[in-house]
Amino acid sequence: MRGAGTPLIACALILSQIFQHGQMQGSGRLKLTVLSEDRLQMKWKESEGFTSGYKVLVKPIAGDPEQEVMLKTKTPKVTVGGLDPEKEYILQIHVIQGNKDSLIAKKRFIIEDLKAQHRISRKKSDEGTPEPPIRDDEPSSSSKGHSIGREKENEGEQLVNLAFGGSNVKKSSAPNNTLAPRPTQRSILKIEREVISPTHSSTKRGAVDLCDTAVEWDIVILVDSSWSVGRANFRLVKNFLGGILSPLHISRDKIRIGLSQYSGEPQTEWDLNTFSSKAEVFDALKKLKYKGGNTFTGLALTHVLEENLRAASGARGQAGKVLILLTDGKSQDDAITVAQTLKDGGIYIFTIGVKNADESELREMASTPTDLTVHMVADFPLLASLVGDVSRALCMRLKEKRRELGAQQMGIKDDTDPHPSPTQLLVSDVTATSMRLSWTPPQQPVPKYRIVYYPSRGGNPQEVVLDGASTSAVLLNLTSRTDYLVSVFTIYGSGVGSGLRGITSTLPLSAPRSLSVDRVTDTSIDLRWQASEVDVVYIVTYAAENEQDHGAKEVKVGGTTVHLSGLAPSTLYTLTVYAASGNESSDPISLQQMTDAASTLRNLHFTNVSHSSVTVHWELESPDRRDVHVTYVSHADPTNKGEVNVTEVVSSVTLKPLISQTLYTVSVASSPGGLQTLASLVGNVTTLKVPPPTALKVTDLTGDSASATWDPGASDVTSYLIKWIPLSGGRLSQISVSGGDQKVLLSGTVYNTEYQVSISARYMDGTQSDALSVRYNKGSCLPINMTGEATDARGYDLMAAFGLGERHYSSINGVSIDAFVLHRSRIFSIAEDAQLTIWTREIHPNGFPPDHTLSFLLRLPSLSAQEAFAVWQVVDEDFQPVLGIVLDPTQKTLKYFHPDLEGEMQEVTFEQQDIKKIFFGSFHKVHVSVSAGTVRLYVDCQKIAQKPINAMGQVKTMGFEILGKLTRTRGPRSGSAAVSTLNHFFHSPSILKDLRDQVNRVELQEPLPCMPTTQRCSRTGCRYAQDTKVQENERHSCCSVHRSLLEYG
Repeated sequence: MRGAGTPLIACALILSQIFQHGQMQGSGRLKLTVLSEDRLQMKWKESEGFTSGYKVLVKPIAGDPEQEVMLKTKTPKVTVGGLDPEKEYILQIHVIQGNKDSLIAKKRFIIEDLKAQHRISRKKSDEGTPEPPIRDDEPSSSSKGHSIGREKENEGEQLVNLAFGGSNVKKSSAPNNTLAPRPTQRSILKIEREVISPTHSSTKRGAVDLCDTAVEWDIVILVDSSWSVGRANFRLVKNFLGGILSPLHISRDKIRIGLSQYSGEPQTEWDLNTFSSKAEVFDALKKLKYKGGNTFTGLALTHVLEENLRAASGARGQAGKVLILLTDGKSQDDAITVAQTLKDGGIYIFTIGVKNADESELREMASTPTDLTVHMVADFPLLASLVGDVSRALCMRLKEKRRELGAQQMGIKDDTDPHPSPTQLLVSDVTATSMRLSWTPPQQPVPKYRIVYYPSRGGNPQEVVLDGASTSAVLLNLTSRTDYLVSVFTIYGSGVGSGLRGITSTLPLSAPRSLSVDRVTDTSIDLRWQASEVDVVYIVTYAAENEQDHGAKEVKVGGTTVHLSGLAPSTLYTLTVYAASGNESSDPISLQQMTDAASTLRNLHFTNVSHSSVTVHWELESPDRRDVHVTYVSHADPTNKGEVNVTEVVSSVTLKPLISQTLYTVSVASSPGGLQTLASLVGNVTTLKVPPPTALKVTDLTGDSASATWDPGASDVTSYLIKWIPLSGGRLSQISVSGGDQKVLLSGTVYNTEYQVSISARYMDGTQSDALSVRYNKGSCLPINMTGEATDARGYDLMAAFGLGERHYSSINGVSIDAFVLHRSRIFSIAEDAQLTIWTREIHPNGFPPDHTLSFLLRLPSLSAQEAFAVWQVVDEDFQPVLGIVLDPTQKTLKYFHPDLEGEMQEVTFEQQDIKKIFFGSFHKVHVSVSAGTVRLYVDCQKIAQKPINAMGQVKTMGFEILGKLTRTRGPRSGSAAVSTLNHFFHSPSILKDLRDQVNRVELQEPLPCMPTTQRCSRTGCRYAQDTKVQENERHSCCSVHRSLLEYG
């Protein structure tokens, strides 16, 4: 069917449109029929239920992937041509259902094998022996067996021809390279039903006859049964072993078979002397159970060396030794070194690798030539293809006439050895990091011993050289829980002995003991335990119950105690301690402990509040030391903020520098070791106003200067501003000095002139303090206020304060000066449009005492407005009246008002007949005196009346003082008046005593007239002008006023 140059041909795909109801219940029997040398017919039972057709895939197991063929058909049969009769193929049949397809049959085949099986089955049929069923062992296949024969192609069947490479397909034998897959001899039998026997291995190609040898052989089979093999594949491994053992003549005196399987730990399944016949071996192979574990090939080879090839295990000194190793992965320990030891001892090693086995490692372990001793397949089902090659290679080795001698390492003594080795290797005093080796020396004297040891899973060999008299050695600095390969070599002058070898293991690091809790708080736990090993560190891990998977923390300590801080209160923690040395660690010891409830933070309060600092206090109930975090932020400016961390065991901290008259929010939070906040308190505090300087004093100096001294109000003053001005009118002088100064020279003062001297301080935050003022009389009377204290102030000249002086009146709108001079005092007229307003704090910086007297000399012109107006009043920031005197030209009354202690407005009105003369257009002297809950009214130094009033409360200085304001008019309109004097006196017991003394002196001496415009009681009496007659007429009235002051004082 194959022509020259015929390309790969695939018939057109034929999709069926078969629609049936119900689900597919299963698949029928798969039948393969060889039609010719390169053509094969495939038939299967049609699937039930809804199907869209079938997909057939045929591809070679080993070869060019382009030689694969895939086709679809609507009928349950197909014919494929152009196959290589000696190549192994895999056949897969899928049923198509909608957009999905499902595998219903799978089979491997070789045309030559199919033809051979057909001939055998026909021969058995002729002899009357029924053919045993041949099952496909793969779980995906639904085939129950194979019917081989010529069948006529049915209608609808597809034919696909495959042409490989050239015009003709020639039969060719694969090269003798066992690493390449070879065609299988026959299908694999299920091991539970029947173990492969010689009667089942008769095939045309690659058949292996019985292998007999006159030489005694000990064959040990080492089987990998790790997790990667799997239980299903382990059955295929047992089938393979049965296949390679079938040709052997197994008996006690010829070929002995031993078997060990390994994973984590090697285990001898049977020794060399356990069974004496092939039937017994095959029965044991059938019962062999899958183990599972890790792939420690090096350890398994050591097990063979130490256990399986001992004389006690059936190893014969005169017999040759063969090891067959079958594995599916790379060893997790050092296997090459142990394999070399075996080969050096005369052991011939075959290695069979499956799937993920490391080919280079297999070649290193196997004996030479590796073309015969190393075999690999891609997967476990392909092991069957290796049976013939491995059997022939094994038989070839067994039929060799030479014997392998020199097995001293396996405990078989050779009396002719010129370099005898020690015997009976013993291991004692084993710890996690050391062990003692002991041995029996040979009868021949030994000059030196060399001990070589290294971990079985790989590592650098270590070496110890001892003198010949030694029979033991201690190996130190070992790794815990590790298998070591140990060799003791004898060193002679003429050579080195073959050595005494063994494998031993160090113990795991012993775990700490007696783990206990010493102390528990809400955020910490103290642990203690007993030491386990010397020269180890301890690793402590801890995690909250809800953080076991991801939140565990670790601490390394050198001692046997640890303090764990930063824990959460009322939380259950799992605490684990284990010893560590290098990369090794002991078994852990653990306990659980609940932390105490959270400590409380309470009683936040503030002390020492000033304009630039405040002390914050708190109480923290916690037995252990923890951090306290204090933050503060301004309400007005969020950028004005700061923070302080307190790590010492204190309960207060001072915050500075702050800005004066500012509301701050202060937060105090506690946290263990800087971790999450456990408790916090929040409070508000307002800093105070910056304080003015204190104790201002002015001292007369010679000439035109004076000296002013003061005490600072606080330590953070940056500068002082000092001002002085004559009260009779004149130029304002000022000077600025640094914050470190407390004295200044006032220049340009004039004799017999009274001055008002004030000082204010500027602070670091840029705030200016209120002014502190005193009066100073240059070269005459002492100043009214020499100490600067508010309680000692005698009074204020309001005329000068409002600028009603000869030098300054012209700068005030609505104010004019009369040409007439009254008692050497100028008269100032105030028009209705005058605006005489000034800040209260500039005139009365220290406020208003409850006892005071307001004195004024004025005249109301006949053309003035007939509306009530305030001669003088104090208003708040919203211009609401607070304190003052009101004249009502319409009602001819005088009203006084002030706030009481509760802040309620109190007022009294005087309506006496003597009051009405004030409104008739002439000058009159008026005194309104407030003292001890009584208001007294004097007109022209005569007492008119007195009325009770509630005691005056506090009058703030944040507002203004106004002269002549119309009470019923909004805006700057004023009442018209002519004013000559306006003074405000403050009372005190000492002042009243001074006044009493002064009046008494005035009455005993010659009469002293009073000047209404400059009247001031002092220690020198009443000062007056001596050139006017009016003064004589008013002398008695003035002094009568003084007497009256004594009466109500």
